Amino acid sequence: MRSTSHLFGNTVKPLVSWLQRFLSTFSQISPHFRPRRHRMTATGYRTEMRHRFGTRNEITGTAAMPTEA
Repeated sequence: MRSTSHLFGNTVKPLVSWLQRFLSTFSQISPHFRPRRHRMTATGYRTEMRHRFGTRNEITGTAAMPTEA
C-alpha cells in the first residue's frame, strides 16, 4: 500500500498540530455553551444561556445578534 505522504507532502504534520491545539481549546470552551439541559427547566435553560452568551459578548466585545419575533 502506498503512503499518502506523496499527496500531502509536509503539510500533514502542521495540520495535525493545528487540529490538536484547536481541539484542546474547544474541549475547554464548549461546555460553557452546553449546560446540562436534562437537569433544567426550559425557562431555566433559556435564562442560563442568555446569561452565558451575555458574558461571552462582554468578553469578546461583540454585540448580541438581534432576534426576530
